[in-house]
Amino acid sequence: KEVELIHFDYGQKATRKEWEAVQSAAKDLESECRNVPLPILGNSATPLIDPTVEIPLGIRSVESTLVWVPARNLLMLSMCAAIAESEGFDSIYSGFNLEESGAYPDNDIEFFRKFRDILNYGTLTRVELSMALERLMKPEIIELGTYLGVDFSKTWSCDFGYEKPEGRCGCCWTRQFAFKKAGIL
Repeated sequence: KEVELIHFDYGQKATRKEWEAVQSAAKDLESECRNVPLPILGNSATPLIDPTVEIPLGIRSVESTLVWVPARNLLMLSMCAAIAESEGFDSIYSGFNLEESGAYPDNDIEFFRKFRDILNYGTLTRVELSMALERLMKPEIIELGTYLGVDFSKTWSCDFGYEKPEGRCGCCWTRQFAFKKAGIL
């Protein structure tokens, strides 16, 4: 399949490192990538964006909605649908997974099922949403990625935009836990 990777810049603290990871993945896949600005989300008083609000650390971040960005996934998926339809792509592939379901309403599997239905009405070409990882927990994703030869050193999971992951935010905590649970260094 012809693939184009999309990164969204909504003013998040980690945007530069996320974009670098997307560009690296695109290079490895020999595909195109684009950076889509979503400045409207930059006004959110969320720790992921607002420099005056501290990012919650560890499990506190994972088990709360402290890092909620209003309608972020709804907006990003809608943008993906518009891009896909305007450029002739028939599918959107997303990495949302079972582990992220439940904590946030726009990460719940039911949200994505309803969005699939909306695509039938919101796009003339009936763009499809494929949830490649929807039934997997993060340790299973690590195992699958390892089996497929994914170089996880090129990925980015930290809410901070430092040169190296700081290891304490919710994303880092979840990543470390997933690797440990999968038994992979």
